[in-house]
Amino acid sequence: MRLTPAEQATIRSVCRSHLPANLIWRLRVFGSCLDEQARGGDVDLYLEIEGADATQRTAVARDLRPSLEEALDRPVDLVVQDPAQPFKTVSALAREQGILIATSSAPKELQRALDSRTDRCHSSSY
Repeated sequence: MRLTPAEQATIRSVCRSHLPANLIWRLRVFGSCLDEQARGGDVDLYLEIEGADATQRTAVARDLRPSLEEALDRPVDLVVQDPAQPFKTVSALAREQGILIATSSAPKELQRALDSRTDRCHSSSY
């Protein structure tokens, strides 16, 4: 993965500060960020939100993406999906191939595992 542990922590922090506490969500990194050979580019994020209507999902995408871009100082592509709704191709691929980096209300064991995996990840120059 081409995101540093600090960038992953920033992404988690921004998401937790912007997403309502009552929503259940999972965040995955996908696309070129997973390609160690790639250089430059944006950060591709897939955010799965349960129980949010279309208006809420649109508001999340509208408000969260610019905050992530500002915090990372990189462009961000954010795909927001309700798992109960039909999946578009990009959502299905992101869900299948993406690497989970954050969840809402993650059990301590899962969050420790995510943090441990983040510590082991290395980044390439971009």
